[in-house]
Amino acid sequence: MPPLLKPAQSILLFLDPRPEHLERLDPASRAPTTHKLATAHRAAQLASVPIHLASNGTFGPAKTWIVLAAPFVAANTHDLPPTSVQWRESPLGMALATSDRNSLVLCGFWLECTATFTALAANAEGIDVAVLMDATPHWHAETKQPAIDRLMQAGVVPMTTAQMIMEWAEDGAVTTKRQLMSLLSEF
Repeated sequence: MPPLLKPAQSILLFLDPRPEHLERLDPASRAPTTHKLATAHRAAQLASVPIHLASNGTFGPAKTWIVLAAPFVAANTHDLPPTSVQWRESPLGMALATSDRNSLVLCGFWLECTATFTALAANAEGIDVAVLMDATPHWHAETKQPAIDRLMQAGVVPMTTAQMIMEWAEDGAVTTKRQLMSLLSEF
């Protein structure tokens, strides 16, 4: 992974951000998780980072997704490939491989399964991967740290939404930098 995450090299991928996933979270975690996902989405918009969405199952109307800061481009919505499918052969892998960007930032549901398998598959293809830990909830408390350890062992970078924003701001134009940094006041 490069020393700093650069917006011109990044893609932000939301993993299955359906509201029903929030039901599994501790009630105190629901609003902060939603806020982190929305903030990551807004930061990507400000930094002109392409936004993709991948889901297990069919996509409902946009109003059923947690992230609603702007509509998603239909070509940027993907079915998550089964773990038996090679990343580069999946529609998601092919769509991301055709871009000229080599850094993938993941957030969404769930750390131990969807995020880990997606991150490891992309990482195996030579893509630099970061996972927004504060915007990627874990399913079970006892599996959180082993999942993080597994990601780090493979070279995936755990980071926070605030860290991503600061790194993108560092590389941005003055106006973009100010806009991105203003998002941090919400933390």
